[in-house]
Amino acid sequence: MTDTDIHARLVALGQQLSKAEKALSKRGSDVDPAHLVTNRELQDRYNALHQQVAREETSEAAHGASISDFEHSVRMWVERLDRDLI
Repeated sequence: MTDTDIHARLVALGQQLSKAEKALSKRGSDVDPAHLVTNRELQDRYNALHQQVAREETSEAAHGASISDFEHSVRMWVERLDRDLI
């Protein structure tokens, strides 16, 4: 993998982070207790999140990309933010 590939991937992650931060800042901090999720819902969300990231990483690995543990963690965090904003 070249430095250009790594830079492009980091730029893409940075753009996703910026988008998520802007969307979160628009949300109010008032949370209705009725909107809180159960443990089962959290587990289901995590499973869906993990599967989505695994599919993306498998696809990239098939094209010769190497995913570090740090990048995996960032991808999981960004995907969680995306789901929170839906």
